[in-house]
Amino acid sequence: MVENQKCHNYWTDPSNNWSNNFVYDGKMRRRIERDYNWTGSTWAKTNEVHFIYDGNVVIQERDANNLPKVTYTRGNDLSGTLQGAGGIGGLLARSDNTQMAIGSSSAHTYYHSDGNGNVTMLINNLQLVQAKYLYDPFGNTLSMSGPLASANVYRFSSKEWNASSGLYYYLYRFYDPNLQRWLNRDPLGDVTLVQFLYPKQVGVFSQDRHMIPPREELSEPNLYMFVANSPVSGTDPFGLCHCDQAGCAAAIGDAAIAYAVAALACAEKSVKGCWTATLAADAAALKAWNACDDCGVNLGPVPRHPPTWHPVFPVP
Repeated sequence: MVENQKCHNYWTDPSNNWSNNFVYDGKMRRRIERDYNWTGSTWAKTNEVHFIYDGNVVIQERDANNLPKVTYTRGNDLSGTLQGAGGIGGLLARSDNTQMAIGSSSAHTYYHSDGNGNVTMLINNLQLVQAKYLYDPFGNTLSMSGPLASANVYRFSSKEWNASSGLYYYLYRFYDPNLQRWLNRDPLGDVTLVQFLYPKQVGVFSQDRHMIPPREELSEPNLYMFVANSPVSGTDPFGLCHCDQAGCAAAIGDAAIAYAVAALACAEKSVKGCWTATLAADAAALKAWNACDDCGVNLGPVPRHPPTWHPVFPVP
């Protein structure tokens, strides 16, 4: 339902007597969550949370009176930038504004994450464990403990956990760790949406070098699959793509080697050797960009586009 340029989404489970109402803004970011319980004759609101964003990541939660309740401090995520990987692995601290108002020393807790950006622990200023989590590869919680284990909602992939539904919120899609699948189809599989987003680029190379295929040419027919069924080595920043961290790292290494070989070949003043090595370096650079784009990794001086570079000789 669209009302005053805001999109409303409802989840209801009558058997368990709960309901959620979400309100999204024009960028499809969830801005308000309202929780309800069934009293036997009507739905009674039990909680309301307003979300404040910096770009595409939440930095504060407020109540229905617009009073801050929880503030999040963020740093660089897995991409090495603030939001290139959707904030995965970038959480630094959780601050309870209610505790801050009374000057409590326990107001701040600090995040620890594993190599995939999954939150594994929160500690306080005394380095005492306040929350601890253990997951299976697809994000099911195997164990959780500590006084803030339930209160903290940012867990697997540094994404928000919705306890009522048992889903993780990835900005553009919700993920069910129990099913190991997304609830919604990959938007790239919706030919209408792709044609709307890329009206002149379907079936051709887009401006950032990616081929945008028609729906019938998608290499993976399962549009609900989570990170190519490889969550140990991959992440998904926003629920739209698969970041293969291992593949990205390997491609960067290959590009670095190819550049070194090209530099040596060109230093020897061999036109043929220099040209051949340069072509190989260009191919490796393009492969690295394609492998790392979905991870939000900035490859800096590595050329992003052909044609090839030639450090010594003109093109023969």
